[in-house]
Amino acid sequence: MKDLQALPSDLLTEILPEHLAGAPETLRAATGVSRILFAPGPGDVFGTWRHWTDGRDDPSIPSVGYSHQIYELANRLGAQLTVLSEHPLPADAPTAADAPIRFVHAPNVAHHGARYHLGRVLNALGLVRRAAMGRADLIICQRYLDHFWPLAFARLLGIRVVVSLHNSLWPVHRAPSRRDRILGAL
Repeated sequence: MKDLQALPSDLLTEILPEHLAGAPETLRAATGVSRILFAPGPGDVFGTWRHWTDGRDDPSIPSVGYSHQIYELANRLGAQLTVLSEHPLPADAPTAADAPIRFVHAPNVAHHGARYHLGRVLNALGLVRRAAMGRADLIICQRYLDHFWPLAFARLLGIRVVVSLHNSLWPVHRAPSRRDRILGAL
């Protein structure tokens, strides 16, 4: 894993505000985050992690990968990160509960119609349950956002939530239909 101290100090102050450019303990104390649960979209987050641990960007992504940024955030905070991967994980994926970054295979089950919506609500509630059981301080969520109101339960439990609307509201290369816009407004 990358070491925060190995980065040039001018790079750290360029990326982080001066008062947060310290050691992981300082950042953890300033944010109160020591455990993060990350529910990314369908991309190969483990593959991106391999590139990140080698100190390079994932060449399959045209920009810095969002998961790459989450790995960097967890590293800078010195926080334990649990990543829920839709992709099957290779045998060498870190999965131990006490690993700094660990992966859990959480496949997306596709349904249609009312079962789709019920499944998304139940999955979001399951995400909150997983965060509470793992004593997460923060959920970063890109999944189950069709109905993200269940994530409000995390806030009731004192777990902060960051919802990333990264290509999550409608299919790629297709604007939302009039019906979708009306439902979205509701």
